[in-house]
Amino acid sequence: MSAPSFYRWLSLGAGAFLFFLVDLITKLWFFGYEAPLLGLLIRFERHENHGLSFNIPVPGFIPLFVAMIAITTCVVYFYKSHTSLSLGQKVALALFIGGTLGNAYDRFIFGYVRDWIAIYRSIFNLADVFILIGLGLLLTKYSVAAPTPDKLR
Repeated sequence: MSAPSFYRWLSLGAGAFLFFLVDLITKLWFFGYEAPLLGLLIRFERHENHGLSFNIPVPGFIPLFVAMIAITTCVVYFYKSHTSLSLGQKVALALFIGGTLGNAYDRFIFGYVRDWIAIYRSIFNLADVFILIGLGLLLTKYSVAAPTPDKLR
C-alpha cells in the first residue's frame, strides 16, 4: 500500500471513528434522560431497541452479522475500485461506517441499541441518522451518474 493510499484510508478510518465517538457520547449523555422538547411531538425518551430498525424483531446475532457484512462490503468495494475517493464520498462512508459501528457496539455490549430521540412515534439515535445520511449520499452519488460525452451523442 503506497503512502497516499495509506493516508486515504487513515482519513476515512479517523472520520468513521469520530462519528462513532459522537454517537457513543450522545448515548451516554442523553440515554435515560427523558424530557419533552416540543410537547409529545419531539422529546428525549429512553428506549431499548432489541430488533432492527423500527424494532422489527430478529434473533440477536442477525443485526451484528448484517452490520459486519455492510462495512466489509463498502471497504472492499472502494479498496478494489482503486479510484481516489472524493471528500464527499469519504464523509458519506465515514458516516455510514461510524453509525453502523455505534449501533453494533451497543448490540454487542448491551444486547440492544440505545435509542433516545423520539419524534412522534419513532425513536432512534444519532447512529441511525449517520447511517441514513451516509447511505443517502452514497446512493445519490452512484445511482445518478453524470452522462459521459459518448452518451450525449
